[in-house]
Amino acid sequence: MTGMPDNVQRKEVFGSAGRSTSQEGSSRRIRTQSRCRRCVKPQGDLQKADGTTVDREYSLLHVTPPMGPLDFIKNSPVADAAGWVEVNPATLQHVKPEFSNIFAVGDCSSLPTSKTAAAITSQVPVLTENLFSVMDSGRLGKAIYDGYTSCPLLTGYGELMLAEFKYGLEPKETFSSFLGDQKQPRRLFYHLKKDLFPWAYWNFMVNLTICVGGFDSNTFIALGQVGGKWFGPSGPIPTKVCIVKEDLCHWRVQA
Repeated sequence: MTGMPDNVQRKEVFGSAGRSTSQEGSSRRIRTQSRCRRCVKPQGDLQKADGTTVDREYSLLHVTPPMGPLDFIKNSPVADAAGWVEVNPATLQHVKPEFSNIFAVGDCSSLPTSKTAAAITSQVPVLTENLFSVMDSGRLGKAIYDGYTSCPLLTGYGELMLAEFKYGLEPKETFSSFLGDQKQPRRLFYHLKKDLFPWAYWNFMVNLTICVGGFDSNTFIALGQVGGKWFGPSGPIPTKVCIVKEDLCHWRVQA
């Protein structure tokens, strides 16, 4: 992650968060206008006060539409002020005692990390151990999520920077011990993104095992092996938690 600003400056890339866009005709000029007060600080000449407009020419434009929590969660008592399911960032259990039977991972959660498939595969084993522990003993398990996520960033033709980090943007790099700092774009990382990751996604990550359990007659849980057979940074190598999870899942289905 520490290498991102260098790559951004070298490519003359500018970012602007929390601004709406408009364009006139087919010219390569974009007009942006601020639409929020608590957004990531924009860069370059896009940094203007709220309510102002900025014109900028571009050769390549990447626009991301506004995103946020779904209304049915945002308007429910389990949501935080921003509309996400308010869970403990380590245990993934809801922070309010009255909702202690609720766990959340991924896009709906309040976890302060990037919402990626890599994050999901690391969150699910933690959720599973803690959820089954609460269901079976009434106490949380010992599993802790450290915020791991990954963002493969294309930096040019045939090269990619593989950003891996945990909470606080602290690097947690898989290949640094034998390839060096992962802020250096590499062709190997490019082929991981282009060839290995899509194969792993369709053959392992979404290969689901579903089981159903419940705390009582009024609370039922449909628990999918959301992370499939891909276990975060360890890839296809399952942890002890995941093996126990599958055994428990079969047991609950039969029960």
